[in-house]
Amino acid sequence: MPQSRAQEIKRKIRETTHLVCSIGLAPNKLMAKIASDLDKPDGFFALDHDNWLETVGDKPASLLPGVGPKTFERLRAAGVETVGQLAETDELTPGRAFGPNHGSGLRARANGIGSTKLNEDTVRKSESRETTFSEDVTDLRVLHDTVERLARSVCESLASNKRRGRTVTLKIRLQPFKTYTRSRTLPSHTCDPDQVVATARELLNKFDPQLPVRLVGVGLAGLAEDEAPHQPGQLAV
Repeated sequence: MPQSRAQEIKRKIRETTHLVCSIGLAPNKLMAKIASDLDKPDGFFALDHDNWLETVGDKPASLLPGVGPKTFERLRAAGVETVGQLAETDELTPGRAFGPNHGSGLRARANGIGSTKLNEDTVRKSESRETTFSEDVTDLRVLHDTVERLARSVCESLASNKRRGRTVTLKIRLQPFKTYTRSRTLPSHTCDPDQVVATARELLNKFDPQLPVRLVGVGLAGLAEDEAPHQPGQLAV
């Protein structure tokens, strides 16, 4: 049943936005986030406590949220490099490196322990769309077309929810998997697709990627509620 439901969600997203997505199914948010990353760009993966370490135990500890480059280097200095090693280490090892609370939290994450609480009342501060190409892209025309499609999808969603944004962000991931962002803040809030497309394309041209592109995304941040109804395509002032 969960897998069929996931496939139905993926189908509706493709029909509505013409985008693919990956879905992760798990008993908590930590596992679900990692599961959704394991079968990109158009997959479905289920994780639970039975297959957690079997699936991710050999992966670098940097896979875990909160384990950035500096934390990973400190773990390596303590002899811990993989998720499995962190999960199976004694409690004192990460505690000595990071203190008892943070060390205990890292070890818990390595064992797939995470929050199950969902907050549906959070006000979103940004809206974005991104796509991961099945093959690396070097054709600038393809990138421009993709940026336009993503930008228009963002604007359509914002307009339907009577919201506007002010900061346009372009996200690009190049080989070998280095991710860059470029942003521009507009004079006023808008959900005008032509304006957002033009800005995102300018950011793309200015960035001028010299390496093959694996992922591209477009977002609008600094969201605000509409003070008066307006139609998509109209410049909000």
